Amino acid sequence: MSNPNQRERAFEIVKLLTQNSYSTKELEQIIFGTNGKKRRTIELDLKFLIEYFGKESFIKEKRDNNYYYKIIDLPEVFSKVFSSSAKDLRRLYELVALFDKEIIKLFAKKEPQLIKQIQKENSQIFTFMGYPYEDTKPLGDMWERVKFVIKHRRYVDIIYSGKRGVKEYKSSKPLRILYANNNWYLMLYVPALDDIKRLRVSRITKLNVLQKSFSKTQEIKDMIKFIENMQSLNQKYKKEMFEVKVLFSKEVALNIKSKKYIKSQQIIKEYEDGSLLVRYLVNSELEILNTIRKFIPYMYIESPTWLKDKFKNMMKEYLKKL
Repeated sequence: MSNPNQRERAFEIVKLLTQNSYSTKELEQIIFGTNGKKRRTIELDLKFLIEYFGKESFIKEKRDNNYYYKIIDLPEVFSKVFSSSAKDLRRLYELVALFDKEIIKLFAKKEPQLIKQIQKENSQIFTFMGYPYEDTKPLGDMWERVKFVIKHRRYVDIIYSGKRGVKEYKSSKPLRILYANNNWYLMLYVPALDDIKRLRVSRITKLNVLQKSFSKTQEIKDMIKFIENMQSLNQKYKKEMFEVKVLFSKEVALNIKSKKYIKSQQIIKEYEDGSLLVRYLVNSELEILNTIRKFIPYMYIESPTWLKDKFKNMMKEYLKKL
């Protein structure tokens, strides 16, 4: 490279550091072919990458009076981006510009025209009703602590202030951070309950990191697989699925055809009047009721009978209060 810009340098540095450890001196020689003149530029590039991906993604060690760097935990999505085309990179910039106003400022320092153009185009195309995701900045140190205990598989004691009051979960296993419905959740396995709890990170009032850690056993792998394949926030761990059939009238048929509201949604019959018979597999009442109640009065539960009766009673109680 004769005179690479920051984007090109970042790509090259990431490629090199994911394969081996290099000092700033070696990186300068590889990227610029110089010895000392561009050292400060390489140091600033490294600082930017460490700030962007996080210190935990890098190993820094001193050998022979030089600091050597290696990337050990670059997220897979970024690994793919850093080996992709300029078109893919632009897509990354577009997403960052939409969802992280602070990080995009770092890119703008070295790519001012490109970022300015992307921001202008975004403003002409996208409109968000409210903020598109729950900002992690107000979470402060709690956000970093949650990431730490998941990464290092540390047992935790947690005090949680939820809708049903204050709960305490002892010697529990943090499994994943789940993003759903514009919020961040900690998925926590509680051995005392043999259940996976979904805790809003912003409502965790205390997190005590215990000294002991847990192994990634097959049971833990199965739990993580369950989380990754959840079809709704109300799906229960270790509960059997049951079938629900719902009839939707023609007024909302297009909505049902256009979107799967949960993964198991399956249209099994379309009637001449335009109505649809739809099958769901769920394992909790809330999972199905929260999905279909938005379509009242254009829906009717056909089976099972016990759920149909329960829904009718819920509606009767609601109407009494009007």
